[in-house]
Amino acid sequence: MPRQRISVAGRPVNLIESLEGRLFLAGDPWSLNSASGDLLGAPTKMAWRGVEIDVAAGSWVLSFGDALGNTLAATTAKAIAAEMGVSADMAYGIGRGRWAALRTTGIVTEQAIARAQAKFPALTSIVPDRISKTARVPNDPQFVEQYTYQNVGQNIAGQDGVIDADIDATEAWEKTIGSQDVLISIIDTGVQIDHPDLVANIWINPGEVAGNGVDDDGNGFTDDVNGWDFGDLDNNPDDVMGHGTAVAGVVGAVGNNNLGVTGVAWNVGLVPLKIADRYGSLVLSAIIGAHDYSTMLRERGENLVASNNSYGGFDSAFYTDAPTGFSPERDAIQRFIDSGGVFVAAAGNSSFDNDNPDVTDYPASYKLPGLVAVAATDNTDAMASFSSYGAESVDLGAPGVWNYTTAIGSAYTYISGTSFSSPTVAGAVALLKSYKPNASPEEIRQALIDSVDPLPALQGKVVSGGRLNVNRALEIIGKDGPIVHRVDPGPVTSQISNTTGTPIRSITVQFNKSINGSLLSPTGVSLVRNGADNIYGTGDDQVVPIAGVALSPTDSKVVTIALNLTSGFPQQRLPLDEYRLVLDADYFKDLNGNLLNGDPSTGADTTYNFKVVGVSGSNESNDTLATATLTTFTASGGATFAGATIGDGVYTSKDVDLYRIDIPRGGQITAEIVAKRLPTVSTLDSVLRLFNARGEQLAINDQFFGKDAYIDFFVTTGGTYYIGVSGFGNSAYDAEIAQSGSAQSGGLYTLKLDVDLIGNDQLILDASIPTPLRIPASGSTGSTSSSIVVADSRQVLDANVKINLTHQYDSDLVMTLIAPNGRSVVLANRRGFNGQNFTDTLFDDDVATPISAGVAPFSGSFKPDQPLSTFDGYSALGVWTLVITDAAGGNIGELIAWELQLTLTNNIFGAFESNDTPETARDIDAALASGSANIDAFIGDGGFGQLDRDIFKMTISSGSTLSFRAQTAGTADLGMRLFNAAGTEITRASLPNARGALLQNFLVVDGGTLYIAVSENANMDYDPFNVTTGQLAATTGDYRLSITVVSGVSDPALSAAGSLLGLGVNAGGTLVSGSANPAIGLSYRGTELLFNTSNASATPTTYFGATASGTYFRNSYGFDNSNGGLDRIDMPMSIEDQSDAFNRRVVTEGLTNGLRVKRTFSFGFNDSFIAIDVRLTNTTASAMDDVMWMEAFNPNMG
Repeated sequence: MPRQRISVAGRPVNLIESLEGRLFLAGDPWSLNSASGDLLGAPTKMAWRGVEIDVAAGSWVLSFGDALGNTLAATTAKAIAAEMGVSADMAYGIGRGRWAALRTTGIVTEQAIARAQAKFPALTSIVPDRISKTARVPNDPQFVEQYTYQNVGQNIAGQDGVIDADIDATEAWEKTIGSQDVLISIIDTGVQIDHPDLVANIWINPGEVAGNGVDDDGNGFTDDVNGWDFGDLDNNPDDVMGHGTAVAGVVGAVGNNNLGVTGVAWNVGLVPLKIADRYGSLVLSAIIGAHDYSTMLRERGENLVASNNSYGGFDSAFYTDAPTGFSPERDAIQRFIDSGGVFVAAAGNSSFDNDNPDVTDYPASYKLPGLVAVAATDNTDAMASFSSYGAESVDLGAPGVWNYTTAIGSAYTYISGTSFSSPTVAGAVALLKSYKPNASPEEIRQALIDSVDPLPALQGKVVSGGRLNVNRALEIIGKDGPIVHRVDPGPVTSQISNTTGTPIRSITVQFNKSINGSLLSPTGVSLVRNGADNIYGTGDDQVVPIAGVALSPTDSKVVTIALNLTSGFPQQRLPLDEYRLVLDADYFKDLNGNLLNGDPSTGADTTYNFKVVGVSGSNESNDTLATATLTTFTASGGATFAGATIGDGVYTSKDVDLYRIDIPRGGQITAEIVAKRLPTVSTLDSVLRLFNARGEQLAINDQFFGKDAYIDFFVTTGGTYYIGVSGFGNSAYDAEIAQSGSAQSGGLYTLKLDVDLIGNDQLILDASIPTPLRIPASGSTGSTSSSIVVADSRQVLDANVKINLTHQYDSDLVMTLIAPNGRSVVLANRRGFNGQNFTDTLFDDDVATPISAGVAPFSGSFKPDQPLSTFDGYSALGVWTLVITDAAGGNIGELIAWELQLTLTNNIFGAFESNDTPETARDIDAALASGSANIDAFIGDGGFGQLDRDIFKMTISSGSTLSFRAQTAGTADLGMRLFNAAGTEITRASLPNARGALLQNFLVVDGGTLYIAVSENANMDYDPFNVTTGQLAATTGDYRLSITVVSGVSDPALSAAGSLLGLGVNAGGTLVSGSANPAIGLSYRGTELLFNTSNASATPTTYFGATASGTYFRNSYGFDNSNGGLDRIDMPMSIEDQSDAFNRRVVTEGLTNGLRVKRTFSFGFNDSFIAIDVRLTNTTASAMDDVMWMEAFNPNMG
């Protein structure tokens, strides 16, 4: 495709913002050689903030806060080049000096840009001179006013825009401009049906004859030619208030008609459903009627894919007296979603956090899966001041400030509100459904979320953390191919592997799906270092030979790339440099034949950059967010910065090291300091802080591994985050201002960063067919069925089926898949004529060839006769049945095997999530205040799905007894582990296939912090500090964790005496009692045998204890001098005096780890001996082994 060169203007923004949604690479310098004499340099590619973009070689655009005039702008640009240490081969002003173009062959680094900004206050940004691919731009004369679609920095309502702060519509229109067969209902104040820029896209009911007073199509609405007015109950949904007309123009004003403006979808069917009455008031009955009308159209076969619902933003007062909304409205919306429609709603204009149940905006705040709620952004990618938001309840942002759109009176207007963000997304849904007609609502919502441009303003404010990018949504929807999940080494590494301690001579790539190992080849992999000039594609590049590419023998999702470093690589190590790994899509396919990042026919290479650094070195100056050391994670991985120092910067005792982490989606961020654990112990007592893109602190830790700090934090959205390293005493610095903290500890350290990105789980389940099943089961006609049981209750995002069967006449067969909820899909309805067999035939909605166009024998991938997306959004739990019916007779066959492939969603906002590590464990002390608690949660949610575990934190006193029970009424097979404060396992409990786990009567010997962790029973050997370790769960589901805490027994000491013997028993059951006067341990004829009664400081020494099944307890007195000679009581004891007139009897009893101990002292009044009886009872359901009892005392009479 030809390219046109566009010189882009800059924008007034600080570099701490996520500029144009693009992410820096770790420490990337930018240098571009021009091979031509063109003014802007030759087209080339460069990595800019984690994304490879097309640019004019060596050209940069500088933005200033004011218009300097072209001459002064050019002079200033040359001075800025000198400050950055590069030559100014050419510089000239743009736009009366508000911007300047700079051309240089020098190396431009991020640190140089930050240095220039610090010296030149007027300089607001420096960006590459991007080259845009030819885009489809409509000829509508006022399109230039619509920054929403193409933002080139134009001034809107007095505010200069930011280049690319738009939805990338012009690029999307290269793929599709929509279709009038795709309908969007506009539930609002009506629509001006005869507006010149809307009329061609207004829906016309094909079953209705206009004006004949007859309900021609029998749908209950007479003459509903263009929709319906539910406010006044007539067939004229015309707009007299203007709100609905403006909304309709955003969704689908006719594009490229040389008139006015365009909508997101140039071609679309707009269904006006008016819910305001003649007085402009919203009516609940009208709202319900409009939703049901949309549902009815879907049920009658109309391709109504979504409804836009901006009416909450139009009249939020409608819900003032209904803090939980209206149940009839909620039910009507649910019915529409259940019918397969996408419900798009404005988040609201109240500046509310919609996650707070006390302040909500309806209908966006209804907690309904499938509802898409939209916040508002402006032409600088800031969130609108009026916009409501919600990290859990609002999905994404879209432009909603000064949108230019249609108005009543056949006019046009600027207008603001989330009411206009919502139709921007609804228009995007129309494009997505035009591009992929069989896309399910779940696929569409996921594509919208996964494709956003991450924005600092929306990080932690909406589910996606970003603003709509419709072009990227079109690119990713329906791609079934494998994607790279994790790469080792990570983006920054030394020459030595962190995991093995040996030189790095291989690269490990983990994919989200199993890879076809037969296609792997060194030809499909390239690794290049960019050499001294830091530029790829020049003469000093060095190709690293690939020795081999192979699947892991234990995991078909993992590929190992062996490097040949025997020649030209000193010490057979990767030299310190930057490297680019490229995986060729043609060589990396999944088991269904889908190419890397694609489908069976098309794919895209994966490019991964990493940097090999020395084991020591300074990262200064990195004392602020703007100058932070950069690391980009395009996949899960780790980065290590060794040999860094707190105190080596220009701010010495107030030195802070900040590291920037850019991630494409949410995940677990782990940061660990190694200082006190270095071979030569450092003087640094470290502090770690985690900040979001706005510089707001998310987490802090000053000691975890001794005095070495550690942070483990789950972030729900992608974008930019910062890790701050400082010393003890300097934990409150302002990350945006250098030298803003306090004097601190300093010294050497190593920083280890790790990122594990969230993703959806994919299950591949094979039917158990020991011997082939006859088709039909008997006779010449009839059915054969086979079932697969799924023990996972998460929602289906995508479903595929692979079938292997033989049959003499394929067109005799009807193949149907039935889900647990009874929904069914016909995969093939008598296809293939007289051909034979389905050989490993995959049915997949996302392939191009329908089964109806295939030729038997069938092999490869086909689109089924009915869409498998019918199952999307429903629970996978239960029995899935494949039914094969021979409808003709005369021929037979056999079902050999079949396979169900499910992609399941991970709910990162599940109960108590994220709580997968001790650092992120949920504190339940408040819930346990009464001594017991019931916690309802789900195994299989969170960001890591089948590796999910739920960890709960509690503070327990020594001597307390704990009991835990995890139970489910569903299918989850549960296990539990108990950890101490250091994360070391104390004990575990699991009963395989029992759907529950029980840990009873556990005695807490050492009080303090404890963690109880619940996981699936197959996943019991995970590392609690690493969220990606463990075994994939076989089951998922809801469960209840019940916890009981019984405080230690505190019965007082007592003594018993006869005519010859005396006995004292303390609170721990040992032989001494200070309650007697004088104190007594064991005496005979008045002589104390255990201690010197004449010495006040004399301490008796006595103990007893037991071991059983690897656990132990000890109750003692006199051993622990540091505790003043007081008791050590591992097992609290009840003490009871059962003496009578003739006998003395003291009974002590306790329970620990399921072992009940009853210890009785007995003697007659005149006896000269004492009988000590010990009875041990196993109170658990399991056998105890290695049981041992010991008891002793040390006579010390002085």
